[in-house]
This record gives sequence, structure tokens and C-alpha cells, in this order.
Amino acid sequence: MQSSYDAQSAIRHLGLIGDPFAVPDDGSADSAGLKLAVRAASLKLLAAIEDSVSDPAHTPIIIEKNSQLPAYYPVAALAGALANLSASESVEGVIPAYVPLDMMRMGRVRAVLNVFAERIANGTPDVLIGNLAREALSEPDDSLAEWTMLDETGFDREAALAEIEADAAAFAVRIFGAPLESREGADDFEALMRVSTTRQQRLDADPAGDSTLAESEDATDDPLGEVFTIPLGEIDEDALTEGQPDGSTDALLAEYIAAYAKANLSPVVARGIRAYRAQGCASMAEELKVSKAPTKTLLALLKFASGTYRAGVVIYDRLEMWENVPEDLRASIVETMVALRENLRDSAVLVLMLQAGKAPELESSFESARHITWDFAELDDVYPSDAVFDADIALGWVSAAALGGEIPAWAEEVVSAVPEGTLMGAACAAVSTAVQAAASAGTVPTAAAVVDALARD
Repeated sequence: MQSSYDAQSAIRHLGLIGDPFAVPDDGSADSAGLKLAVRAASLKLLAAIEDSVSDPAHTPIIIEKNSQLPAYYPVAALAGALANLSASESVEGVIPAYVPLDMMRMGRVRAVLNVFAERIANGTPDVLIGNLAREALSEPDDSLAEWTMLDETGFDREAALAEIEADAAAFAVRIFGAPLESREGADDFEALMRVSTTRQQRLDADPAGDSTLAESEDATDDPLGEVFTIPLGEIDEDALTEGQPDGSTDALLAEYIAAYAKANLSPVVARGIRAYRAQGCASMAEELKVSKAPTKTLLALLKFASGTYRAGVVIYDRLEMWENVPEDLRASIVETMVALRENLRDSAVLVLMLQAGKAPELESSFESARHITWDFAELDDVYPSDAVFDADIALGWVSAAALGGEIPAWAEEVVSAVPEGTLMGAACAAVSTAVQAAASAGTVPTAAAVVDALARD
């Protein structure tokens, strides 16, 4: 079956990130025109993200929101974009992290780290661990005692690599367990969160010198440091063998891969992998948040994910509250964002959602960003349920969805084929039919296809 991304990617040869005329079936009573105006804003952000992710410089993005409009419109547009990103519908292989300004109270970088920790642990950790296992076994790190122990058992490395090549996720499930929220004995989420909160509160919210990447990630004085990495279910006594953690080569292999992660990625990632095997995805997510050097761990997490994902996307929102933030804290936030931009240059795109003129320090610090506007200028014309199709507005929606900011050559002829006075819903359905048919056939939409679709309606 064709995946949602495969279906959307068929539209890319038309120069679009998605079909701007496909009316979202969101169950709301909004008119077709209003839904498409919101969709256009979502597609505009998605197209900018695709352009920045594809750009080696990972250029930041600034979304300028219209301060005169109700919050419903930008909120709905952002929700649509986030849902699309999470499902990899239009932009493949990115990990989105939504970080509202007030979330920074837990730490300016910790806020970002915590969201990525949740995304990675509750996404496809089995795939990520399988990919790491491929790397760890392709060129074994023979400086690690865990490798020596594994190698001395007569471990068949080539057979393991063949298994990974056949299905990396299945290999990870066999060795580390299925990606379950919790394993036996680890399902008391209230206790889990209480312990996690206690561990995180022992750490500095914003460690001095964090952006230099010189600090150690390990909280060596953490009295609860092993709480999530110990299995809580019953142990099969028959499986125990002297000299092996649970009596199996698989257990030694798991320990080696975790040790490889510690030596080559991060001690926090290694603990997260051990927590996944012992207790499941929820414990893995909490373990990945406990770091004395959040920027360093954030980089390691994105590197851990890089075999599967193209980039992370950090979306900063609610910056319209900027004027209420104390001046010294504003300066610290700007400094952190600029440092993150540099440290994540190869692995993530930063998106800042603000109102023009409301956060001048951020605007000046990111003046080279891609600037796009969410003005929703067409709302009055498309809001009524009996609104008629407007070719200029339709071209604006095509422009919003256009990759590289260029309106496709076929667009003007296609939208001009709609007869004057045609209701918005019927017209857009016909144009969408033409767009989807052309995408499936590998051709371009035509005016004749629009006319035919209207005739069949």
C-alpha cells in the first residue's frame, strides 16, 4: 500500500509540497474556503521547512503572524503543519519539536531536549537502535570490554549483520524488546514521573558553559541513576548463567551496543537504550532527559536519529509574549537561540513564530532567516459558505505550496479554467481532482481536466 508520504511525494514533480486545493476533512463547520486558507498557511510553513532541511545550511525560518487576527487561524495552521510533520506526510524524515516560550522555564535548551527525548523514545526507537547496531557491528570497537566478552563467546558477527540488513527493527526487537510503552513491572507512571522530576530538578536548568559543549553529560552524583535501567519484571532463573548478565549472548550483545553508544555517542543515549530494554519507551524518554550538558545530549540524540531522520525541526512559538519577558532573560534567550543555531547547524532547522516588531532582538539576530508571512489576507473573501472561486486567491494558495518559492508554469492556466461565479467548494474540488490525477500519472494538470471534473460534479 502506498504510504502517506509516497502519495504526497507524487505531487512534488508538480513543484508543490502538497495539494493546495484538497479541502481538509477535519470535521469542523468551517467553509471550504476558510479551511483552504488555513491549509495554505500550513503548506507555506511545510514548503519552507522542506527547503531549509534540503539546504546544507539548514537556514532558520521566521513566520510572521498577523497580530490583528484571532489566534484561531495561526493555531489551526500550526496544528495542521505539526500533524503533517509528525506523520511524515509532506516532509519526510524530520523530527519536530514544538517549544512554546513559556516552556523555557524548565531550561532554555532542556525544553528542546525534553521534547526530542519524547519524540525519539515514542517514535521508532527499534529502528534507531537497529541502525546503531549495524554501525557498532560493522566496525566493532575492540577497546570496549563489552566487545571482548561478546567476542569470546564465538559470536557470529556476520550473521548478526545479515539479520540487521534484512530488517534492522526486527533485530532490535529480538535483542532489546518491542517498542512498548512499558514492560512488566514498569507500568506505574505516577511513580515514573515523580522519580524523573526529582532527578531533573537536581540539575541546573541552564548550566553555565553548556553551549561550549565542554561539560560532561553524566550526573555522577545521581542517587537514582540506575532506576530506569533495571528490569522490574520477574527474572527467568533458568536463563541465568555465570558470567553472563542474563545467561544469553543476546544480553552481551545488548550490553556491547549500549557501551558502543556511550563511547561513540553519549552516556545519556546509552542509558536511554538500556532503559528501553529494561522497562520500555516511557522510561527511555525520561532517561534521555537527565543530562548535565543538555546541548551536548541534544546533539547526540539528533546524531543517534540521523540514520533514519534527515533533521530535527525546532519550532519556537508564543513569542508574542516577548515584551513581557524581563530584559536580562530576553538577552539570555537570544544568546541561547543563536548558540543553538550554530551547534545544530548540521542537524536541525530553527523556526521562530513571531509578530513583526514584537521581538526585535530575535528579528535582528536571525535577519538572514527565510521570512514568510501568515497574513490570511483572503479571509473576508473566502469565509462565507457561499464564497465564489477567485483565481488570484487560488494562485496565492499555489504559491504558498510551491517548493523553492516558484509558482509552477501550469498553475495560471489551470485555475483560470474555472468559470466565473463557481462556488469555492465545487471549484477547488475540481482543481484538486486535476492535480491529483496529474500527480498519479506523472504529468501536469490541465485546464481540460478541470473542466471535465466540473462537468462530472
